[in-house]
Amino acid sequence: MIIGASVHPGGGRPGLSNRFIRHFQIVNILKSGNDVMLQIFGTIFKGFLEAYEFREGVKKIEEGLVQGTLNLYQWMMATMVPTMYKPHYTFNLRDVSKVFQGILACRPDKFNNPTIMTSLWVHECERVFCDRLVNQADRKAFYEQLMQNGITYLSMKGDASELQESRYIFGDFMNETTRELEWL
Repeated sequence: MIIGASVHPGGGRPGLSNRFIRHFQIVNILKSGNDVMLQIFGTIFKGFLEAYEFREGVKKIEEGLVQGTLNLYQWMMATMVPTMYKPHYTFNLRDVSKVFQGILACRPDKFNNPTIMTSLWVHECERVFCDRLVNQADRKAFYEQLMQNGITYLSMKGDASELQESRYIFGDFMNETTRELEWL
């Protein structure tokens, strides 16, 4: 028995011959739609907020935070495409999960305020997406999109230049007794 996996031809990848693939049962898995991703990440984040008993104010931003992250991810995929000088501009769902992985490290004793939770979201988006950007124009476009998502989905105030200048510092300093994020 042979099991194989392949991607569609294109981008320098040759197609498999019909003579070869006639021996296999072909299963095609389509890319997840926005509704599916919203449900997956929304369920994870909502369960986290309920399990750790965050305040209602933080629970209210759950849907906006998920939608804003997915909107930012889709914008990054569409706008920040790989080129000869930027071959590392490849983004996938793993990046979205990294944003939520960082947010899920917080606990309600230090992050029970919607403003602080929004600041953590900005920090995680910066670390996952913005740290890969190589020039000032790309970073400026990123901050404009991040601020637009923050205004639309999280009721943030201000503008992109203020967001770019502000420095949020969150960290896990490998304390032996806890592995939770600290807000400095």
